[in-house]
Amino acid sequence: KVEVPQVMVDQQVEDYIRDFEYRLSYQGLSLQGYLQYANTTIEELKKSRQEDAKKTVKTRLVLEEIIKKENITITDKDLEEKFNENNKDKKKTIDEIKKTLGQEQLNYFENSLLLNKLMAFLKENNITDDYKIVDIFSNLDIFKTKNQKGIVNKIKRAWIMLKSKFGRKVL
Repeated sequence: KVEVPQVMVDQQVEDYIRDFEYRLSYQGLSLQGYLQYANTTIEELKKSRQEDAKKTVKTRLVLEEIIKKENITITDKDLEEKFNENNKDKKKTIDEIKKTLGQEQLNYFENSLLLNKLMAFLKENNITDDYKIVDIFSNLDIFKTKNQKGIVNKIKRAWIMLKSKFGRKVL
C-alpha cells in the first residue's frame, strides 16, 4: 500500500477548493454564495474532496518516482526550444526567458515539459502493455516492501491509477 502523507492530501484539497473558487468567480459567484446555495459548509466540501485528493497525490508520488528512477530531466535547451517553438521570429536565450517569466510561470513551464517527457518515456517504452509496467514499477522505492508477494498487486493498483488519471489516449 502506498502511504500518502495527510499533509499532502490536505494541501491537494486546498488546491481543489482554490481552483473551484476561481472557476466560480468567472461565473460571477462566490464560494460563500455557492456554499449557501448548496446548503453545505466549507468543511463538508473539503471532506467530499478527500478521496479525489488522495488519488491525485498517490498518482503524483508514483509519477515522481518514475521520473527520479528513470532520470527524466529538463535542460535549459529543452526550455529554449519549447519556449521558442511559437516565437520563430524572436528567438530568446534561456537567460532572456528566465527574465521574461516569473518564477511561478517558469516552474509551471518546466513541470509541463517534464510531464510531457514522462508521457513520451512511457509511450516509447510501450508501457501500455500491462506486463511491461511491472518492469518499471517493481524497481521503484515506493513499492519496496519486506513482503515482495504483494508487489504485483501494488503495481496493478498503480497502473489502474495511472490509466484512470491520464486515460488511454495519453498512453
